[in-house]
Parts: sequence; structure tokens; C-alpha cells
Amino acid sequence: FMELLYRAFSKYGTTSYRETKNQDVYRFQTYINLQNFSFLISSKTGTIPNWINSNNFFDFLAGFIDSDGSVIIRKSRDYFQYVIRFFGENLALLLAVKTRLENLGYNLSIHKSHSKGEARYHNGIKFVYNEDYYILETFKKSQTIDLLQKIPIRHPEKIAKKDLIYSIESKGIVHWKKIEKDVKKLRSKIKQSVIKKTCLLY
Repeated sequence: FMELLYRAFSKYGTTSYRETKNQDVYRFQTYINLQNFSFLISSKTGTIPNWINSNNFFDFLAGFIDSDGSVIIRKSRDYFQYVIRFFGENLALLLAVKTRLENLGYNLSIHKSHSKGEARYHNGIKFVYNEDYYILETFKKSQTIDLLQKIPIRHPEKIAKKDLIYSIESKGIVHWKKIEKDVKKLRSKIKQSVIKKTCLLY
């Protein structure tokens, strides 16, 4: 993600990032013309910014997914699903995204995955949720594919998953067993890139 952030802002000014003494924590900084980016500061309304319209809504979703979302291929009994997932503590924003996408003909579900104060462990590190945590996601294959074609995601991991979805669809595969090996192979490749702290190449 740091690489993605760097590429986005380095076009506008001197930009850099580095790993801090705290493992897996990075410091990012960029020197840009504040006047050109003031709309980002003034748009922290808690929901979709008022400058997001029909012309840039899918670009907004791309940024959302790249930072706080995921593209998923998951088993569903003997079959499988394609899912685009948005997650976070900002329920108002997620509901606004859900409403706008439903107005465009997409079906989504939303649920609370963690409650405020709940703790979980990841790689031996304890995380405590400061607020309730929600997940918004698509669940229909055809709609997920259609949406992926419209959203210009830039995160390498998510692009790799999108490309695998396209490959599976082009072959007309419907059973999980026939794609399980490829899905696990990609997951392993992503995991290794995280461990080695390198940008995923595919």
C-alpha cells in the first residue's frame, strides 16, 4: 500500500516513505501544494464527500477498496463466490455506498463483524476495536464481475485477484475443486510478498 500511495502522490511533489523502528509501521510524507488538495480536508463529513458524483464515483470506490476493502474468491459449499468487500467503523459511509450502488442495480449485504471493545489477535499481536466494525459486500457473481470492470483498482494484490476471477470466468468453471489450487497458490504468493515486504508482482 505504501508503494501505491507513493506512486499516487509523487506526481505532485517530493514524496517518500520508510519503515520505522516499530516493525510493520511506516512513515509516509509528501510535500505538495495544499491549495490543490484542500478539498480532501474539507470533505471529512463522515459520509461520501459532496464532490463525488456519477463521473468519479467508481474512482472513489477504487480508492476505498485499495485502502479499506478486498476482492475475494471464497468457497460456497461445492461452488464459490466472487466478493467485493468494503469494511470499516464508519457505518454512515458504508450505508451511503450501499444505497448508491443499489440505485445502480447492485445487491449488497452489510453486517457488524466486531463490537466495540472486542479484541482479536493477528500474528501474536493484540488488536482492540475502538468502535463497532462493519462489512459491506457484494454476493452475486455477475454483479461482482460487472463492478470489477468499472472500478479502476490499483492495489497489486487486488488486481491479481481480479485477473484470476476473469481467468476463471473465461473457462466457465463453476466448482470450487477446479479452482482451489489456483486460489491457494495466489494466496500463498500474496502472503510471501507480505512476509518479504515486497510489492506483489504477477
